[in-house]
Amino acid sequence: MAENIAMLRVKVKAYFELLKFRLSFTVAFSCVFGFILASNEVNLFSLFMLFVGGLLVSGSSASVNQIIEKERDVLMTRTATRPLPTLRLSTSEAICFSIICLVAGVAILLSFTNLLTTLLSLLSFILYSFVYTQLKSSRTNRSVCRCYSRCAATITWMDSSNRYNIVRSTDHVWYPVYLAVSTFLGDRLGC
Repeated sequence: MAENIAMLRVKVKAYFELLKFRLSFTVAFSCVFGFILASNEVNLFSLFMLFVGGLLVSGSSASVNQIIEKERDVLMTRTATRPLPTLRLSTSEAICFSIICLVAGVAILLSFTNLLTTLLSLLSFILYSFVYTQLKSSRTNRSVCRCYSRCAATITWMDSSNRYNIVRSTDHVWYPVYLAVSTFLGDRLGC
């Protein structure tokens, strides 16, 4: 019995790491920040559901990133202890986890926000998972990261104000936050 509990702890910790919780939390927090700034009044339940949906979609992106980069992660000291290189999770477990997180996050956003917010979240997922990850080692990665970051801000502004104002949301709210995060934590976050 104790052995099963220990194995369960190892798996739960590995899934938590696969989610890249700190990064996903930061993305979800930025969504909450943008939502509050753009709102005339804040519905706490909607705010919470935006946070949870954003955390799950972002976590799914982080998981896909690790699935795609598992061969490279083995070679780098910083990433060699991740769940896939250490075989604490199989690739199929990581794929299933990513799909579950994505479907749950999209369902939450679709149910508690609006269609455009959900579609922009999916765009962010695609940009990070399949564009940014592929370009990560090139010089264009900051531009792609900036585009991905702006999607997060636009999502929150769109959801809270129910109108699309990309210039106001991205240039005046998110961009200074992006610059600060990418300057101080860029190497750790991959920006």
